[in-house]
Order: sequence, then structure tokens, then C-alpha cells
Amino acid sequence: MSCPEQGWFALPDSWPLEPLTTRTFITMVLPLFVAYLLTAVLVITPGTYAVRISLLPLSLWLAFRSCTRLEANVGNAEWVGNNLALMTVVGVIIMRITGWTFQRHHFVRTGTRERAVLIDACDLCCNFRGIGWDWTSGAPPPPQRHLDKRAFALNALLGYTINALLFEFALLLRDNIFPPSPLRLPFTLRRLLQALIYPISTYAHLQAYYHIYSLLGVFLLSQSPASWPPLFNRPWLSTSLSEFWGRRWHQGFRDMFGRVGGQRVLGTFLASGVFHDLGIWGMSRRSGLCCNLTAYFGMMALGIGAEYAVRRCTGKRVSGTCGRVWMVGWILGWAVATMGEECMHDFYRSMTINWLVRPVQITGYYRRP
Repeated sequence: MSCPEQGWFALPDSWPLEPLTTRTFITMVLPLFVAYLLTAVLVITPGTYAVRISLLPLSLWLAFRSCTRLEANVGNAEWVGNNLALMTVVGVIIMRITGWTFQRHHFVRTGTRERAVLIDACDLCCNFRGIGWDWTSGAPPPPQRHLDKRAFALNALLGYTINALLFEFALLLRDNIFPPSPLRLPFTLRRLLQALIYPISTYAHLQAYYHIYSLLGVFLLSQSPASWPPLFNRPWLSTSLSEFWGRRWHQGFRDMFGRVGGQRVLGTFLASGVFHDLGIWGMSRRSGLCCNLTAYFGMMALGIGAEYAVRRCTGKRVSGTCGRVWMVGWILGWAVATMGEECMHDFYRSMTINWLVRPVQITGYYRRP
């Protein structure tokens, strides 16, 4: 990312970075996956708390090595988003390992027949909302329709198409509002639109990917459609920050952030900020971290605290039209305040790697002479 000067945690030029190849995947990435699976096996096995504690330092070292030694864009500046993807995977794994390490009681499957420990461990590694387990993400899943497999497939394909096209629109908007831009917009309007791209594109591409994964889960792994409730719960209907972040935005990482953040609002949001900044740092390890999201997520926690104070003083929740205006203003306002235009532009470059959810771009690419 563009830095006027060296940012935080910059790797020196002498620090070796190796391209992600079959060899480096086997030697650097695969051991971390094995540690992830092993921790999952241990956390569903009674009496393994001490073993999990002893395994944690090795897992942390494996994650550190993957973050600081691998380069997933293989020298191509246009693929810098691959490094963000690598850091995201490593961040998810090490945060979940850390949370599971300090889990006092082992996890138990619910509502299913007894299965092999390894199969349950694999399910746990891919299960972020506690569906089918005695733990949950802390938020009720969005309401879902009970569909048979045929209706589920049609709904998933339609959802994928709509959200993939919405994602393409967000990228088109991105290309037209960042300098040098063909659209001459007032500065304030341009900055607000730039801030709006992130929630739109995040919602669209996560939804589209989720529909792909749900089809694989139901038709390849023979899972029930009930195992795939909606990822989001219509976040545009939110009338407060608490409702937006606590119920309607995706809750996939809520359990992970909560465990690492100490199950407190501020700690949870700071854990989210560090997780997002790890991905940003992955795209700029030589120049360091000069653009970050931790401050932004910290302000989201502060806003939720303000809503709690209002409720304590007035006995009423923040809601209605005033609540919606407050929520939108706080979310977009702090996005503008905490990330400059150049930082946003560089950060959004990472979105171009999402080929699976860019049908228009893929079609255009393969139709080139």
C-alpha cells in the first residue's frame, strides 16, 4: 500500500520472502492446517486442556512463519490481494486455535448421530456459527425458509447471480470515483461514496461465495439445507449500531472475535480490527502498515457504548428514523475519518482477485481475441 514513509511492522529488504509454490505450501502452510485440525480434535476430546496449552506456542510460530515468509502474489503487483487472502486464512486459523486453546470444557455435537472424531473435527474447522454444536456465535441465525434441495439450489443460484452482479457494480463504482476519476463529484460526496463501497462489496462477494459453498455442502457433502441459514439478515433494515453489528451484519466471525477479545464489546471489535489489519499488512509488508482499520472498529465499539448509555438514561433503545440516520452517519463518517482516500483506493485493489464472483469480468476475459 502507498505510504509516504515507512509504516509499522515493515519487513526489511534483507528479510526473505518466498513465493507460494507446491513446496512452500507443503512446508509452511500445511503444518498450520495440521495444527488447526489437531486443536479441533483436542477441543472436542475431554481432558485435553493442558495438551492444547502446550500446543499453542507451536501453532503461533507456524502462523508467524506463514505471515512473514510467504508471498502469495508471486511477484505480480496486480495480484497483491492474494497476500490479503493468505493473511485472512492464517488470521482465522490462529484466532480460532487461540480461542479453542483456552476453552475449559470440550465441545459436543448436538442433534446428530455419533460420528468419527476426525469427521467432527473437520466439521468444526469449517463451522463458524456453531450450527450442530453446543456452542453458538452468540447471535440468533437469520430466519430461513425450509426448502427442499431443488428449491434450495434454485434459491442459491439466484442469490449468487444477484450478489455477483452487485459486486461487479461495486467494482465499477470504485473505478469511477477514485482519482483519476471520469466523474467530477464534490469532495464530500466522493468520500462518502468511497466509504460506501466497502460494505456493499463485502456484503455482495461474501453472499455470492456463501451460495457457492452452500451448494457444495448440500450436494457434495450431503448436508441438510438447514445447515446453511442466510449469512446476513438484511442489514439495510438496521436502526442502530447494536442491531447492525449484533444481529444483521454477518456473524461468521463473532465467536472467534469474542473469544480472542474476552467476550467484551471493545475487545471483540479490537480483535476484528487487528484481524482486518493483518490482511492490509499482508499487502504492504515491505513498506509497513500505514493504513489501518483497528481505529475504525474501535469507534464502532464506542458508538455501541453510547447507545447503551442512551438506553440506561432514557429507558429506550436507539431506533426508528433517527436511529438509522445515526447508524449510517457513524459507520460512514468514521470510515472517512480513519482512512484516507489513497488508503481506501489501495485497499480496494484487493477485491479484483475474486474471480469466482465476477461473472461479467470472466466472460469478458475469455471473449478477448
